[in-house]
Amino acid sequence: MKKLNLYEHSGRWQPIVNIFALSSSRVFFLAFAVSLTAGFFVQLLLLPALPDLHAGNGLLKGLDSVWFHHEAIKLVALLRDQGWSAWELRPQGNAPIGITAALYFITGISEPWVLLFINAPLLALSAVALYRIFMAISPIRTLAFMAILPFILFPSAAMIYGQIHKDVFSIAGVLLITATWVRFSQQAQLSWRSLLGTVLFTATGCLLVWIVRPYLLQALMVTSLLAALLLVSVTGRGRGAAWWACILLCLLVHLGYMYMPTAPTAPTYLERAVLNLNVMRVGFATSSPNTGSNIDLEVTFDSLADVLLYVPRAFKTGLLAPFPSMWLSEGASPGSRIMRLIAGLEMMVSYILLIGVVILLYGLKSSRPALLVSILISITMTVILVLVVCNVGTLYRMRYGNWQLLNGFGVLGWVLWWQNKLAIRSGV
Repeated sequence: MKKLNLYEHSGRWQPIVNIFALSSSRVFFLAFAVSLTAGFFVQLLLLPALPDLHAGNGLLKGLDSVWFHHEAIKLVALLRDQGWSAWELRPQGNAPIGITAALYFITGISEPWVLLFINAPLLALSAVALYRIFMAISPIRTLAFMAILPFILFPSAAMIYGQIHKDVFSIAGVLLITATWVRFSQQAQLSWRSLLGTVLFTATGCLLVWIVRPYLLQALMVTSLLAALLLVSVTGRGRGAAWWACILLCLLVHLGYMYMPTAPTAPTYLERAVLNLNVMRVGFATSSPNTGSNIDLEVTFDSLADVLLYVPRAFKTGLLAPFPSMWLSEGASPGSRIMRLIAGLEMMVSYILLIGVVILLYGLKSSRPALLVSILISITMTVILVLVVCNVGTLYRMRYGNWQLLNGFGVLGWVLWWQNKLAIRSGV
């Protein structure tokens, strides 16, 4: 395949460019409007019209959202009696309860739709982070916008930001950090002012993850170290002092959020990491043992070798699950059959887009460091999630940001393929 830039032959796209040439701020407000509208539609119109699926208050039966809502109501009653001294961020280890209760108490409205005004901005922030990543691969705004459409428009997205979930926070945090490493791949020289902004973005991303899933910070640390090693090996020459200082500061921010002032010795750390991984996996397996979308419940990790042997299976599950055999099967919870069907339709699109990722890797002429570091972070985070999460439904939500990053690259890859076809026909 002849290698082309994704902005060659842009004249062919000019009619579309004129319509969809959006800035980051416009992407934010568009994603905000779409997610807010879809969230209200799901909670106030769609679910109430489906009594077999509606748990009341605009929530879907079978989701943690229902429990989060009822626990938040209990916490609101304590807040009214005892004031803010009764509030905590993570009652029973779940930040959505504390956040929901605080919002209910402040607004005086104990309805889940109030959370949409938090979820929608976080979804929009995630969309902008993706948009900036795709802009690093293709400077044509139209193509970057096309690449974020699966993230915004896939029906399963509405079940994330349209309900009470942890994932809206963690997805935004992980994508912000990914966008930061992509920025490192683009800029050889950072000003000291730019350094401060980059570190603040990293801190914000870590904070969003820490709020809902502190344990993911360890996975983020692993991916950030791998990203740093990749960038140093590929683009390290000619980088200014501010660039190196910013890399170091961003890694220190990660360590700060992990509350690790000193690093343990390697063998002890590896043993502890494997133990923690196994504990989390067993916790997921035993919390809902009868859930229909559980997978590999019998797998446990007693050593680093066990983890490494499971990585190929985790890679396959992370990229391809739910598998076709699950798409039409019955689930244990209400509404699971519809959710599985929706997931099957989305996965059919995703399988096609994964081919586009291969095309992009092979045919991209420029911006390869940005592409490589993004794919590295996406796949590493997804594999780590599969090592811990043995429920495909939960994994589907938790990996959503990383998965849609690959889907977006697939869109760009197929555009590259189409451009090559046009170039061959025109004799370029």
